[in-house]
Amino acid sequence: MLRKRKSLAQMAAALKWDRGRWVWLLLILLSLGLVLGLGDSANELLRYDRGAIAAGGWWRLLTAHIVHLDASHLVLNELVWS
Repeated sequence: MLRKRKSLAQMAAALKWDRGRWVWLLLILLSLGLVLGLGDSANELLRYDRGAIAAGGWWRLLTAHIVHLDASHLVLNELVWS
């Protein structure tokens, strides 16, 4: 366990990430996991739908990228962004 802590600390130092960035990353990953866990109902609510956006669903412009494909695609996107 000590070795894992040391390697995480080394990775954080190499990325120049402080505690605040790790907290944000954790919150983002938990939020994305929650959306994936909610299934199709969340996808319907968050997906890009031109008619729904015109009717006032402006949040779909922000959330459509979260639900645009499946979980494996999301994981690949997050690995690239990190």
